[in-house]
Amino acid sequence: MQENYNEQEVSGGQPFFKSALRWLDNFWYHYKWHSIIALFLIFAVLICSLQMCTKTSYDIHIMYAGGHEIKRTSSDGDLPPYTTTLSGLRRAVRDYNDDGSINIAFTDLYMLTEDEIKALTENGAEDVNLNYYLINENSKLLRDNLTYSSYYLCFLSTAIYEEYNTIDGVEIFVPLAQFLNTGSEVELYAPTAAKLSSTGFYSLPGICDLPEDTLVCLRNRSALSNHFNKKDAERDYMRGVEAITSVLNYPKS
Repeated sequence: MQENYNEQEVSGGQPFFKSALRWLDNFWYHYKWHSIIALFLIFAVLICSLQMCTKTSYDIHIMYAGGHEIKRTSSDGDLPPYTTTLSGLRRAVRDYNDDGSINIAFTDLYMLTEDEIKALTENGAEDVNLNYYLINENSKLLRDNLTYSSYYLCFLSTAIYEEYNTIDGVEIFVPLAQFLNTGSEVELYAPTAAKLSSTGFYSLPGICDLPEDTLVCLRNRSALSNHFNKKDAERDYMRGVEAITSVLNYPKS
């Protein structure tokens, strides 16, 4: 009796299994593309959610552009120059988003003006190996960053400042006298550019490796960035104001 019961139980399950397979086959036949699209959307949402969870929230964006290469590797076992420079920049920034760490989006653009390239090649062309493609691409990126971006605090070589302080007749940078403490000894190269070497900030590790002719500037709020997201542009600009004020008034040791 027990054996007959087990046989009936097994055989009784077969019609259900076959019925389920027929249902799945019929469902796939009628809703194959619907299912594929739904699975794709679920996968895309999952990936985006994971990226949002791991994406770094930057407190500020800072840019350097000039003929100084800030290397990301070190051959002598010390910290890479990029890491050291980033550590120095943190002295002028605070944790704006209160996430427990100061994260800086630091972009360094190796760039030379046409006059600088000409001078280098004329003074020993056989010893100069210039990456013209990189220089050209960085030139485009710099123009974009100075026109509309989150990069307001800028460290520029004197030659780059001279070439880009106005774009299409528009003044790119903000006058700096308003951010200087009374009696400040910081030297202004121009109303909108200060000599980094005249500030106490220039003594910091990494920062002191920047060329002596490096200028510090505050990019003006462009009409384009205000048009797209006025609230974020104002927030990033005010962070730039606070940061450049710290740089300009950093105490000398």
